[in-house]
Amino acid sequence: MNAISASMDAAIKRTDIMNNFPKVMSNMGISAEASQAAITKMSDKLTGLPTSIDAAASSVQRFTSKNNDVGKSTDMFLALNNALLAGGIH
Repeated sequence: MNAISASMDAAIKRTDIMNNFPKVMSNMGISAEASQAAITKMSDKLTGLPTSIDAAASSVQRFTSKNNDVGKSTDMFLALNNALLAGGIH
């Protein structure tokens, strides 16, 4: 029963992040279309990886606050994430 509850909690959290990310980006002047494309790309690219969508969204938000380009921020995060995963943690 705990496994079902944990899965439901994770699904709800993921849905909240997917819905809230475009709103947060809108507050930074990023279009809804660009925001949706970014969160969709993150979700697609992180499937099967140990990186959580909330960590990705948070990092992309921070990058975007500095460079005002959610597309580049998404690509930078995914590249950094892949490099860290490929290199491993020692």
